[in-house]
Amino acid sequence: MRDNSSMPDSMPPPRVSELAAERAQVRIGEMLRQGAERLRPASDSPRLDCELLLAHALSVPRSRLYARSTEVLRPEHADRAHALLEERARGRPVAQIIGRKEFFSLEFEITPEVLAPRPETELLVEVLSSHLGEMRKGATGIDLGTGCGVVAVALARLLPDARLAATDVSAAALEVARRNAARLAPGRIRFAQGSWYEAVGDGWRFNAIAANPPYVESRLCGRGALRYEPRRALDGGADGLRHLRTVISGAPPYLHPGGMLAAEHGANQGKAVREMMLRAGLTQPVSYRDLSGRERVSVAYSSTPPLEMMAPPENRASIRPPLAAGNSACCWLQSVTGKVSSNKALTL
Repeated sequence: MRDNSSMPDSMPPPRVSELAAERAQVRIGEMLRQGAERLRPASDSPRLDCELLLAHALSVPRSRLYARSTEVLRPEHADRAHALLEERARGRPVAQIIGRKEFFSLEFEITPEVLAPRPETELLVEVLSSHLGEMRKGATGIDLGTGCGVVAVALARLLPDARLAATDVSAAALEVARRNAARLAPGRIRFAQGSWYEAVGDGWRFNAIAANPPYVESRLCGRGALRYEPRRALDGGADGLRHLRTVISGAPPYLHPGGMLAAEHGANQGKAVREMMLRAGLTQPVSYRDLSGRERVSVAYSSTPPLEMMAPPENRASIRPPLAAGNSACCWLQSVTGKVSSNKALTL
Protein backbone atom coordinates (compact mmCIF):
# COMPACT_ATOMS: atom_id res chain seq x y z
CA MET A 1 0.00 0.00 0.00
CA ARG A 2 1.21 3.47 -0.89
CA ASP A 3 2.24 5.66 2.10
CA ASN A 4 0.31 8.94 1.89
CA SER A 5 1.12 10.07 5.40
CA SER A 6 3.46 12.79 4.20
CA MET A 7 1.02 14.17 1.59
CA PRO A 8 -1.55 16.90 2.33
CA ASP A 9 -5.21 15.88 2.33
CA SER A 10 -5.80 18.02 -0.77
CA MET A 11 -3.85 20.32 -3.01
CA PRO A 12 -4.70 24.00 -2.58
CA PRO A 13 -6.38 25.54 -5.64
CA PRO A 14 -4.17 27.81 -7.71
CA ARG A 15 -4.42 31.47 -6.87
CA VAL A 16 -5.84 33.88 -9.43
CA SER A 17 -2.44 35.51 -9.77
CA GLU A 18 -0.89 32.11 -10.57
CA LEU A 19 -3.51 31.40 -13.24
CA ALA A 20 -2.94 34.82 -14.77
CA ALA A 21 0.81 34.28 -14.78
CA GLU A 22 0.40 30.87 -16.43
CA ARG A 23 -2.04 32.25 -19.02
CA ALA A 24 0.29 35.15 -19.73
CA GLN A 25 2.98 32.70 -20.87
CA VAL A 26 0.86 31.08 -23.57
CA ARG A 27 2.21 31.54 -27.06
CA ILE A 28 -0.03 31.75 -30.13
CA GLY A 29 1.23 28.45 -31.54
CA GLU A 30 0.56 26.66 -28.26
CA MET A 31 -2.88 28.21 -27.99
CA LEU A 32 -3.70 26.88 -31.46
CA ARG A 33 -2.61 23.38 -30.44
CA GLN A 34 -4.43 23.43 -27.10
CA GLY A 35 -7.54 25.02 -28.56
CA ALA A 36 -7.83 22.49 -31.36
CA GLU A 37 -7.63 19.67 -28.82
CA ARG A 38 -10.27 21.34 -26.68
CA LEU A 39 -12.64 21.59 -29.64
CA ARG A 40 -12.09 18.10 -31.03
CA PRO A 41 -15.16 16.56 -29.32
CA ALA A 42 -17.41 19.40 -30.48
CA SER A 43 -16.26 20.10 -34.03
CA ASP A 44 -15.51 18.35 -37.31
CA SER A 45 -12.89 21.03 -38.03
CA PRO A 46 -11.33 21.84 -34.65
CA ARG A 47 -8.12 23.38 -36.00
CA LEU A 48 -9.94 25.72 -38.41
CA ASP A 49 -12.43 26.70 -35.72
CA CYS A 50 -9.60 27.47 -33.30
CA GLU A 51 -7.81 29.58 -35.91
CA LEU A 52 -10.93 31.60 -36.65
CA LEU A 53 -11.68 32.17 -32.98
CA LEU A 54 -8.12 33.13 -32.06
CA ALA A 55 -7.87 35.48 -35.03
CA HIS A 56 -11.12 37.08 -33.89
CA ALA A 57 -9.84 37.44 -30.32
CA LEU A 58 -6.68 39.14 -31.60
CA SER A 59 -8.46 41.15 -34.32
CA VAL A 60 -5.99 39.94 -36.94
CA PRO A 61 -6.37 37.98 -40.22
CA ARG A 62 -6.16 34.23 -39.75
CA SER A 63 -3.15 34.13 -42.06
CA ARG A 64 -1.16 36.19 -39.53
CA LEU A 65 -1.37 33.61 -36.76
CA TYR A 66 1.39 31.35 -38.01
CA ALA A 67 3.76 34.21 -38.70
CA ARG A 68 3.30 35.15 -35.02
CA SER A 69 3.22 31.62 -33.59
CA THR A 70 6.03 32.30 -31.07
CA GLU A 71 4.48 35.51 -29.82
CA VAL A 72 3.24 35.44 -26.22
CA LEU A 73 -0.43 36.31 -25.86
CA ARG A 74 -1.32 39.30 -23.73
CA PRO A 75 -3.43 38.23 -20.72
CA GLU A 76 -6.56 39.98 -21.97
CA HIS A 77 -6.21 38.31 -25.38
CA ALA A 78 -5.68 34.92 -23.76
CA ASP A 79 -8.79 35.42 -21.60
CA ARG A 80 -10.82 36.42 -24.65
CA ALA A 81 -9.58 33.43 -26.65
CA HIS A 82 -10.39 31.01 -23.81
CA ALA A 83 -13.91 32.44 -23.55
CA LEU A 84 -14.54 32.03 -27.28
CA LEU A 85 -13.18 28.50 -27.25
CA GLU A 86 -15.48 27.57 -24.39
CA GLU A 87 -18.49 28.91 -26.32
CA ARG A 88 -17.55 26.74 -29.29
CA ALA A 89 -16.90 23.73 -27.04
CA ARG A 90 -20.49 24.05 -25.77
CA GLY A 91 -21.73 23.70 -29.37
CA ARG A 92 -22.28 27.28 -30.51
CA PRO A 93 -21.37 27.62 -34.24
CA VAL A 94 -18.28 29.67 -35.03
CA ALA A 95 -20.24 32.02 -37.31
CA GLN A 96 -22.61 32.91 -34.47
CA ILE A 97 -19.66 33.56 -32.15
CA ILE A 98 -17.61 35.80 -34.41
CA GLY A 99 -20.52 37.29 -36.37
CA ARG A 100 -19.34 36.45 -39.87
CA LYS A 101 -19.10 33.53 -42.31
CA GLU A 102 -17.38 33.02 -45.64
CA PHE A 103 -19.55 31.96 -48.56
CA PHE A 104 -18.44 31.77 -52.19
CA SER A 105 -15.16 33.48 -51.21
CA LEU A 106 -17.08 36.43 -49.77
CA GLU A 107 -17.35 37.31 -46.08
CA PHE A 108 -20.89 37.87 -44.81
CA GLU A 109 -22.13 39.42 -41.60
CA ILE A 110 -24.08 36.95 -39.45
CA THR A 111 -26.35 37.75 -36.50
CA PRO A 112 -28.61 35.63 -34.26
CA GLU A 113 -31.50 36.69 -36.55
CA VAL A 114 -30.21 34.75 -39.57
CA LEU A 115 -29.10 31.25 -40.45
CA ALA A 116 -25.37 30.89 -41.01
CA PRO A 117 -24.81 29.87 -44.65
CA ARG A 118 -23.88 26.27 -45.34
CA PRO A 119 -21.37 25.10 -47.97
CA GLU A 120 -24.16 23.08 -49.63
CA THR A 121 -25.93 26.29 -50.62
CA GLU A 122 -23.07 27.14 -52.98
CA LEU A 123 -24.54 24.45 -55.25
CA LEU A 124 -27.77 26.48 -55.45
CA VAL A 125 -25.78 29.52 -56.58
CA GLU A 126 -23.88 27.50 -59.20
CA VAL A 127 -27.07 26.08 -60.71
CA LEU A 128 -28.74 29.50 -60.84
CA SER A 129 -25.71 31.30 -62.27
CA SER A 130 -25.39 28.69 -65.00
CA HIS A 131 -29.04 29.16 -66.00
CA LEU A 132 -29.09 32.96 -65.86
CA GLY A 133 -25.65 33.27 -67.42
CA GLU A 134 -26.89 31.58 -70.60
CA MET A 135 -29.72 34.08 -71.02
CA ARG A 136 -29.90 37.49 -72.60
CA LYS A 137 -28.43 40.51 -70.90
CA GLY A 138 -30.61 41.68 -68.05
CA ALA A 139 -32.02 38.30 -67.02
CA THR A 140 -34.13 38.59 -63.87
CA GLY A 141 -34.00 36.54 -60.70
CA ILE A 142 -35.47 36.63 -57.21
CA ASP A 143 -34.23 35.01 -54.02
CA LEU A 144 -37.13 34.07 -51.74
CA GLY A 145 -36.30 33.89 -48.02
CA THR A 146 -32.91 35.49 -48.54
CA GLY A 147 -31.78 35.45 -44.88
CA CYS A 148 -28.42 37.18 -44.71
CA GLY A 149 -28.45 37.55 -48.50
CA VAL A 150 -25.75 35.09 -49.56
CA VAL A 151 -27.51 33.71 -52.65
CA ALA A 152 -28.59 37.07 -54.04
CA VAL A 153 -25.23 38.73 -53.33
CA ALA A 154 -23.20 35.87 -54.82
CA LEU A 155 -25.37 35.97 -57.96
CA ALA A 156 -24.91 39.72 -58.20
CA ARG A 157 -21.14 39.28 -58.12
CA LEU A 158 -21.19 36.43 -60.64
CA LEU A 159 -23.68 38.03 -63.05
CA PRO A 160 -23.03 41.78 -63.40
CA ASP A 161 -25.87 42.21 -65.92
CA ALA A 162 -28.55 40.32 -64.01
CA ARG A 163 -31.43 42.18 -62.39
CA LEU A 164 -32.02 40.76 -58.92
CA ALA A 165 -34.48 41.02 -56.06
CA ALA A 166 -34.59 39.34 -52.65
CA THR A 167 -37.28 38.91 -50.01
CA ASP A 168 -37.67 37.74 -46.44
CA VAL A 169 -40.49 37.69 -43.94
CA SER A 170 -38.15 38.92 -41.21
CA ALA A 171 -37.36 42.63 -41.05
CA ALA A 172 -34.28 41.88 -38.94
CA ALA A 173 -32.96 39.41 -41.50
CA LEU A 174 -33.55 41.89 -44.31
CA GLU A 175 -31.47 44.49 -42.47
CA VAL A 176 -28.57 42.05 -42.31
CA ALA A 177 -29.00 41.22 -46.01
CA ARG A 178 -29.09 44.90 -46.93
CA ARG A 179 -25.86 45.56 -45.06
CA ASN A 180 -24.16 42.64 -46.76
CA ALA A 181 -25.39 43.77 -50.17
CA ALA A 182 -24.34 47.38 -49.57
CA ARG A 183 -20.80 46.21 -48.82
CA LEU A 184 -20.42 43.41 -51.38
CA ALA A 185 -22.79 44.28 -54.25
CA PRO A 186 -23.87 47.92 -53.87
CA GLY A 187 -26.88 48.98 -55.88
CA ARG A 188 -27.47 45.54 -57.38
CA ILE A 189 -30.35 44.04 -55.38
CA ARG A 190 -33.84 45.22 -54.52
CA PHE A 191 -35.26 44.01 -51.20
CA ALA A 192 -38.87 43.55 -50.13
CA GLN A 193 -40.40 42.20 -46.93
CA GLY A 194 -43.06 39.54 -46.91
CA SER A 195 -43.79 35.81 -46.75
CA TRP A 196 -42.69 34.10 -49.96
CA TYR A 197 -44.73 35.41 -52.93
CA GLU A 198 -46.68 37.87 -50.79
CA ALA A 199 -43.62 40.11 -50.94
CA VAL A 200 -43.64 40.05 -54.74
CA GLY A 201 -47.19 41.03 -55.60
CA ASP A 202 -48.97 40.31 -58.86
CA GLY A 203 -47.78 40.92 -62.40
CA TRP A 204 -44.10 40.12 -62.02
CA ARG A 205 -42.28 37.31 -63.80
CA PHE A 206 -38.68 36.18 -63.44
CA ASN A 207 -36.22 34.10 -65.41
CA ALA A 208 -35.24 32.32 -62.21
CA ILE A 209 -36.65 31.89 -58.71
CA ALA A 210 -34.26 30.78 -55.96
CA ALA A 211 -35.38 29.43 -52.62
CA ASN A 212 -33.61 27.91 -49.65
CA PRO A 213 -36.61 27.60 -47.32
CA PRO A 214 -36.68 25.99 -43.88
CA TYR A 215 -36.68 22.24 -44.45
CA VAL A 216 -35.71 20.67 -41.12
CA GLU A 217 -38.36 18.47 -39.50
CA SER A 218 -39.85 20.17 -36.44
CA ARG A 219 -38.78 17.37 -34.10
CA LEU A 220 -35.13 17.93 -35.05
CA CYS A 221 -35.06 21.68 -34.51
CA GLY A 222 -33.38 22.74 -31.30
CA ARG A 223 -30.96 19.83 -31.27
CA GLY A 224 -27.19 20.24 -31.23
CA ALA A 225 -25.85 23.33 -32.95
CA LEU A 226 -29.29 24.09 -34.40
CA ARG A 227 -30.42 25.37 -31.01
CA TYR A 228 -28.25 28.46 -31.55
CA GLU A 229 -29.93 29.46 -34.81
CA PRO A 230 -33.36 31.02 -35.43
CA ARG A 231 -36.00 28.30 -35.45
CA ARG A 232 -38.11 30.11 -38.03
CA ALA A 233 -35.21 29.72 -40.49
CA LEU A 234 -35.04 25.96 -39.86
CA ASP A 235 -38.49 24.56 -39.08
CA GLY A 236 -40.16 23.03 -42.12
CA GLY A 237 -43.02 21.42 -40.25
CA ALA A 238 -43.60 17.80 -39.31
CA ASP A 239 -42.17 16.42 -42.56
CA GLY A 240 -39.85 19.34 -43.35
CA LEU A 241 -41.75 20.11 -46.57
CA ARG A 242 -44.27 22.76 -45.46
CA HIS A 243 -42.47 25.77 -46.92
CA LEU A 244 -41.22 23.88 -49.95
CA ARG A 245 -44.86 23.13 -50.83
CA THR A 246 -45.69 26.85 -50.71
CA VAL A 247 -42.68 27.89 -52.78
CA ILE A 248 -43.17 25.20 -55.43
CA SER A 249 -46.95 25.43 -55.81
CA GLY A 250 -46.80 29.22 -56.08
CA ALA A 251 -43.98 29.44 -58.61
CA PRO A 252 -45.64 29.06 -62.06
CA PRO A 253 -47.33 32.50 -62.27
CA TYR A 254 -44.02 34.21 -61.44
CA LEU A 255 -41.87 32.47 -64.07
CA HIS A 256 -41.26 33.55 -67.65
CA PRO A 257 -41.59 30.76 -70.25
CA GLY A 258 -38.49 28.63 -69.79
CA GLY A 259 -37.94 30.18 -66.38
CA MET A 260 -36.40 28.00 -63.68
CA LEU A 261 -37.31 27.35 -60.07
CA ALA A 262 -34.31 26.16 -58.04
CA ALA A 263 -34.90 25.01 -54.46
CA GLU A 264 -32.52 23.69 -51.85
CA HIS A 265 -33.88 20.88 -49.67
CA GLY A 266 -32.92 18.14 -47.27
CA ALA A 267 -30.77 15.21 -48.32
CA ASN A 268 -33.73 12.81 -48.31
CA GLN A 269 -36.33 15.14 -49.82
CA GLY A 270 -35.33 15.15 -53.49
CA LYS A 271 -37.95 12.66 -54.67
CA ALA A 272 -40.77 14.43 -52.84
CA VAL A 273 -39.66 17.81 -54.18
CA ARG A 274 -39.54 16.58 -57.79
CA GLU A 275 -43.05 15.14 -57.41
CA MET A 276 -44.33 18.45 -56.05
CA MET A 277 -42.76 20.29 -58.99
CA LEU A 278 -44.62 18.06 -61.44
CA ARG A 279 -47.91 18.51 -59.59
CA ALA A 280 -47.41 22.27 -59.77
CA GLY A 281 -47.24 22.08 -63.57
CA LEU A 282 -43.49 22.59 -63.85
CA THR A 283 -41.49 20.47 -66.29
CA GLN A 284 -38.26 18.47 -66.38
CA PRO A 285 -37.63 18.30 -62.61
CA VAL A 286 -34.14 17.11 -61.79
CA SER A 287 -31.98 17.08 -58.65
CA TYR A 288 -28.32 17.98 -58.25
CA ARG A 289 -26.04 16.27 -55.73
CA ASP A 290 -23.78 18.10 -53.31
CA LEU A 291 -20.15 17.23 -52.66
CA SER A 292 -21.27 14.49 -50.28
CA GLY A 293 -23.25 12.83 -53.06
CA ARG A 294 -26.65 13.77 -51.59
CA GLU A 295 -29.51 15.27 -53.54
CA ARG A 296 -29.50 18.87 -52.35
CA VAL A 297 -30.91 21.19 -55.04
CA SER A 298 -33.83 20.44 -57.35
CA VAL A 299 -34.85 22.48 -60.39
CA ALA A 300 -37.81 22.56 -62.76
CA TYR A 301 -39.01 24.84 -65.55
CA SER A 302 -42.15 26.67 -66.55
CA SER A 303 -41.85 25.11 -70.01
CA THR A 304 -39.25 23.16 -72.01
CA PRO A 305 -35.84 24.07 -70.53
CA PRO A 306 -32.79 25.07 -72.58
CA LEU A 307 -31.14 22.05 -74.21
CA GLU A 308 -27.90 22.46 -72.24
CA MET A 309 -29.82 22.01 -68.99
CA MET A 310 -31.40 18.68 -70.03
CA ALA A 311 -28.29 16.51 -69.66
CA PRO A 312 -28.33 14.14 -66.66
CA PRO A 313 -26.80 15.65 -63.50
CA GLU A 314 -23.69 13.47 -63.61
CA ASN A 315 -22.82 14.96 -67.02
CA ARG A 316 -23.24 18.59 -66.00
CA ALA A 317 -20.09 20.49 -65.21
CA SER A 318 -20.08 22.38 -61.94
CA ILE A 319 -19.04 25.76 -63.29
CA ARG A 320 -18.00 28.49 -60.89
CA PRO A 321 -17.07 31.65 -62.86
CA PRO A 322 -14.61 34.06 -61.26
CA LEU A 323 -16.28 36.62 -59.04
CA ALA A 324 -16.90 39.89 -60.83
CA ALA A 325 -15.89 43.12 -59.20
CA GLY A 326 -18.62 45.13 -57.57
CA ASN A 327 -20.77 46.72 -60.26
CA SER A 328 -21.67 50.32 -59.58
CA ALA A 329 -24.11 50.57 -62.49
CA CYS A 330 -27.62 51.67 -61.61
CA CYS A 331 -29.72 48.70 -60.60
CA TRP A 332 -33.05 47.96 -62.29
CA LEU A 333 -34.68 48.46 -58.92
CA GLN A 334 -33.92 50.52 -55.87
CA SER A 335 -33.80 48.99 -52.41
CA VAL A 336 -37.22 49.52 -50.87
CA THR A 337 -39.44 48.17 -48.17
CA GLY A 338 -42.78 46.90 -49.32
CA LYS A 339 -44.03 44.92 -52.29
CA VAL A 340 -42.01 44.80 -55.45
CA SER A 341 -45.12 45.64 -57.45
CA SER A 342 -45.53 48.97 -55.67
CA ASN A 343 -43.59 50.84 -58.38
CA LYS A 344 -45.61 50.41 -61.56
CA ALA A 345 -43.03 52.35 -63.61
CA LEU A 346 -40.60 49.49 -63.35
CA THR A 347 -40.72 46.69 -65.88
CA LEU A 348 -38.84 43.41 -66.15
